[in-house]
Amino acid sequence: MEIVDFLSAFNNGLLKERDAVATIGVFDGMHIGHRRIFSELRREKMVFPSSISVAITFSSNPKNRNTKALDTLPLRSERIAMEGVDYLLVIDFNPSFSVLSSGEFMDMLLSMFSLRSIVVGRDFRFGAPGRETVADRLESLLISKGSSSRTVIVEQILTEGGEKISSTLLRRLIVSGRMDEYRLLSGQSYEVDLSLFDPIASGKALAYPLFSFAQVLPPMGRYLALLDGREIEAEIGSEYLSFVSSSLPERMVIVQGR
Repeated sequence: MEIVDFLSAFNNGLLKERDAVATIGVFDGMHIGHRRIFSELRREKMVFPSSISVAITFSSNPKNRNTKALDTLPLRSERIAMEGVDYLLVIDFNPSFSVLSSGEFMDMLLSMFSLRSIVVGRDFRFGAPGRETVADRLESLLISKGSSSRTVIVEQILTEGGEKISSTLLRRLIVSGRMDEYRLLSGQSYEVDLSLFDPIASGKALAYPLFSFAQVLPPMGRYLALLDGREIEAEIGSEYLSFVSSSLPERMVIVQGR
C-alpha cells in the first residue's frame, strides 16, 4: 500500500486517469464495522478489476479534535494496509480544508481519478457544518456532478443490546477498563503506539508519561500485556505507563486487567 498526502496527490495528478474504487472515513481503532466496509471495497474492486482501491482518511479526527484517539496514524495505516488497499490518501485537516462543502470536496475527488464506486458506512457524513452530505444523499450528489459511479452504503453492526458498534463505543469500553468487550467488538486486543516518544528509563524499567499519549488509555491498574508476543505486566498509574523490558518496544498490546 502506498501512503500519500491527499493534497499532494490532488496537486500532482498522481492518480489521474486511473479507475478507482474508494472509501472515506476516519477509521479510528479499526473494528468489525470498518472491516465490513473494506470487505465491500474489495468486492467492488472485483466488479471493476481494472480499478485501484483507495482509502481516504484524516491525520486526526476532524469531528473529535479534543478527544483522544484509539490509534495513531501509523497504527491505522498498518491496519488499512492489511485490508488490501492500494493507496491510502491522508488529509491534513487544516483550517482551509475544514470549510470545504461536501460538493467542493467531491469536485476534488472526481478530478483526482475516475471514480467507479464509492463505499461508505451508514453514518457517513462529510463537509463543513451546514454544508455537509450524509450517506443517503451521496448518490444524488455524485449524479449532480455528472458522475455515474456506484454508491455502496454499508449498514451498521449492532451489539446484542442494540447499540451501534463505533469508535465512540470502543473508546468508552477502554476508559472503563472493559478490555474483553473491546476485543470482542473490535476483533483485536488494544494496541498502544510507543514509537512516538522516549520513555524515562531506570535499568530495565521503562516509564512513559501519560500526558504524552494521543491515544486513550485504560484506567489505573495492572494489566496483562504483550511486547513482541511476550507476556509482561504493565502498570498504569496516575502519571506513567510503566513496565520492565530489555529493549525499547514500538508497540504494546494491552490484553486484560489483572
